[in-house]
Amino acid sequence: MMKKFLAFASAAVLAASLGGCSKSKAESSAAGSQASSEENKTLTEKMMDNMKAGEYSIDITVSGLESSGDTDCKITAHDGKTFTSLNYGGIYTEFYSIDDKTYLLMPDVNFYQISDESKPFADGLFSIGEGDSLSSAKTENGETTEIYTSVDSTAESGSNDEKFTFVYDEETGELKSITSETSSGTTEVTVNSINWSGADINLPDLTGWEDMSDSDSLDHKSQLKLSLYYMGITEEDLDKAGYTYDDLADMDDDKLAEALSDLGVNIFG
Repeated sequence: MMKKFLAFASAAVLAASLGGCSKSKAESSAAGSQASSEENKTLTEKMMDNMKAGEYSIDITVSGLESSGDTDCKITAHDGKTFTSLNYGGIYTEFYSIDDKTYLLMPDVNFYQISDESKPFADGLFSIGEGDSLSSAKTENGETTEIYTSVDSTAESGSNDEKFTFVYDEETGELKSITSETSSGTTEVTVNSINWSGADINLPDLTGWEDMSDSDSLDHKSQLKLSLYYMGITEEDLDKAGYTYDDLADMDDDKLAEALSDLGVNIFG
């Protein structure tokens, strides 16, 4: 029963977190910027050029996800590597893209996972895709707004328009926000800071950490610890309620359900 819950919790929080830091688009394309001469490029095309240089540090807040609350996201790229941190509903997760691998880390509970895929999260968020077209651009009240539209290929009818609104500071040209409107809903991205230089990215020593790639390989206590963290329950919360991980791991399902209910978690219906 706990293994089923672990699988559900993992999928739910990762889908929510990753959904907040990516745009529901195909691979980004350079078609738009290639077609424009340098002096005629839009601010969004110029921003894409900066992203492609692969050196940046970005701090954003994402709102409008299906679950309540905002996601704080920090993204850094340097020397062919990227680092992304997400804080979603009290769950802190780090992603390192290094040498064609992605390392997912949960430092608060010392779990990690490695996948053979490396794609910077910012690629899908801070870009326009093939088939996107500039539908309007205006400058007023100290802001320049560029709106791109395209056909939403994920919609059932295949004919609904997606709209992506990029807002820039008129004086500095710095990106302030992105609003994504698709069949999946509306996502707001507030850019807290952005600069075009990165910082050293180094994977921490994972000695003593647990690999959560295969949940079946985790013992019952570790599964429980990870599952509770996905639900926002920390060891400090357990202490306050008078429990330990060992206590919960020794309980049968009925006792565990009662204890988790005390902690505000109802996983058994």
